[in-house]
Amino acid sequence: MYEYLAFSHAVSTIKLSPMLVDVPETSYTRIIKEIEEEYGRNIQLQIRLLKNAAVDLSIAQKEKIIEHQREKVEYIFNNFLKFLITKTHLV
Repeated sequence: MYEYLAFSHAVSTIKLSPMLVDVPETSYTRIIKEIEEEYGRNIQLQIRLLKNAAVDLSIAQKEKIIEHQREKVEYIFNNFLKFLITKTHLV
């Protein structure tokens, strides 16, 4: 459960809307912005849950799990961005 919460928190920090600055507003772009707003509201709750979760883990173990999940999400997101750049010829 703690790993899922850490993963969920890491995912909630991903932002796609900065890439949509010059994109005309559509239902798709509005949904992305709404999702990011909801994630923003949930981040504080996730942080509190991660800090105060009643799990049999030391603080160091919790921090290691959180960092591992953040690195995993960052790696996947970076690969996604590389894919987008390659397929859309943005570079």
